[in-house]
Amino acid sequence: MLDFSTPIWLLGLLPWGGLTLWLLLGMRRGVWVPFLDLWKTAEPATRNRRRVQIPPVALIFLILATLAAIFAAAGPGIKTASISNQRIVVIVDRGITMSDPSLFDKAMDEAQKALDGRVDPSRVRCINIPTHAEGDWSAARQWPATGISTRSMVQNAVDRALREDQLVLLISNQDISIDNPRLVRFVPAGTLKDVAITHIGAAAIPNSGGGQVMLELSNHSDLQSIDVEIHTADTVSVHPVALPPSGGRRNVFIDLPKLGPTVQATLRETDSIPLDDSACLVLRGASVRINPLFQLPAELGRMMEIYQHQQPAGGHNQTLLIAPDAVALPDAMPAVVLPQSSQPATGAIEVINHPITAQVQWDRWDWRLTDQPPPAGWSPLVTIGQKTALAITDHPVRRVWVGVGGDEFSRSAQFVMFWTDVLDYLADGTPRYESQTVHPLGKGWKRIDSADTGGIAGLWPGFWKIEDRQVALNAELFDWPRITPEMDSMARLDRGLHSQTAGWRDIAGAMTMAALGLLAIAALVWPAGRLTWF
Repeated sequence: MLDFSTPIWLLGLLPWGGLTLWLLLGMRRGVWVPFLDLWKTAEPATRNRRRVQIPPVALIFLILATLAAIFAAAGPGIKTASISNQRIVVIVDRGITMSDPSLFDKAMDEAQKALDGRVDPSRVRCINIPTHAEGDWSAARQWPATGISTRSMVQNAVDRALREDQLVLLISNQDISIDNPRLVRFVPAGTLKDVAITHIGAAAIPNSGGGQVMLELSNHSDLQSIDVEIHTADTVSVHPVALPPSGGRRNVFIDLPKLGPTVQATLRETDSIPLDDSACLVLRGASVRINPLFQLPAELGRMMEIYQHQQPAGGHNQTLLIAPDAVALPDAMPAVVLPQSSQPATGAIEVINHPITAQVQWDRWDWRLTDQPPPAGWSPLVTIGQKTALAITDHPVRRVWVGVGGDEFSRSAQFVMFWTDVLDYLADGTPRYESQTVHPLGKGWKRIDSADTGGIAGLWPGFWKIEDRQVALNAELFDWPRITPEMDSMARLDRGLHSQTAGWRDIAGAMTMAALGLLAIAALVWPAGRLTWF
């Protein structure tokens, strides 16, 4: 049965039909006379009536070419099976740019309405980015937003789904560089307005007993000022501050009479991205003593000696172990697990933003991977070709599993920065306020400054705690979304459904070629001289 994916183009048949009829009726025959009075006669005049005439061959081919072009634009195909059995993957972006509840709900409503009556709901599979949880529409609507910047994760998820020859619906405002007829985007309609804390720092003022909090504020709104609420030392204070012009950033310094073990700054304004309206810090203590349990590679051994020399361990600090595997590690000691990496690494690289991944250009180096997986329950930070290259855990204590290496990388400055970040992550340095960007924390961690959001611990900003350890997590920085809603989402969905349906044969391409062929024939047979049609 002939069907059309974009039948609105068939409206073009109306003007085409009118023009064709006018051409077929032809024109009245014209007669040249020298002077009308010479032709007076008593005989009654006969009227020259229009009649259907066959136009020139070139014009016939031109008319047929126009007709074929109209049908090609309407997306014709031969359908022999129902499209209700089509499997659909819906990638639901729950990153920080999609944290506005109203805009998210509008995009979900539009996507779900688009599928109603077209696809069996049981065949729709929703995938959460960044947690990779799966569920139906009702489950997807309950997934909370996270503080993760998900642009690269969304792009990788879409790419994987398209490689599996699936029709993909993307609910996101991320501008990814994929153009595929099987990808249909549903971008939240509405204007984003956001004032964000993009950086926070705090330090004691010497010989005063007080301290100072530094905030970097970004402004994507029409506001000119805002109130900042500071929680520290069991007190709350409110400070009005001036904002930069829209699209700009500004540093703000706030003096306080006293700083406590935690500091939290919150903007008193509701906007489109609430997860970056607050930022927090915790006070950290001293360093650790490094104790390798096997012979380290030469470059890493020198790195450890330099690090230990620059940050000597004190008498009250823990020992940091470096072991080839996680077997028989003492429960109370932080450690680096460093299995031998000898297998060449191939495949796509996916990196979760974290203090120990931030300073490495992961796509720059030729990597080797270990053939051993990390222990169960550890959270991957870097995967290469779907194999874990770097993972962490915080239970029972903080540990890092490094299953990746490279000859050129070990001789680079990034090698030094990477291992410094690893050791700083595991160590408690001199007392200082610090925070991290949101990242998976592992099992056992609880959010202590608000209700538990469920899902993977560490993906939401705030204070998190396990036993007697506490960390401060803040939202990731992100590129401001500039993508606008697509006007042809429904048409793309219909074309995607038809192209994926068993028994559907797309003939739009053949119809387009036919139109071009007819147009070429019309050009070839068109008379070289002046053409008299009728």
